Amino acid sequence: MFYWVTEWFTDTRGLVLKIDPESGKLLDSLHDPTGRISGITTAIEDGKGYLLLGADTNYYLGRVKI
Repeated sequence: MFYWVTEWFTDTRGLVLKIDPESGKLLDSLHDPTGRISGITTAIEDGKGYLLLGADTNYYLGRVKI
């Protein structure tokens, strides 16, 4: 699946969209209304039930149970 990190159009909230790459259909969305996690540009599933969040400018890697 394809995850689209949409920080560029949110102010203080985090948003990740899960999109089917073939149909373009929105499958799921994850929201962080607190804004604790920021600067994320990449999200991938690790195959073990977690979504890994990161960016080349961050010194950390986020991990979220999905």
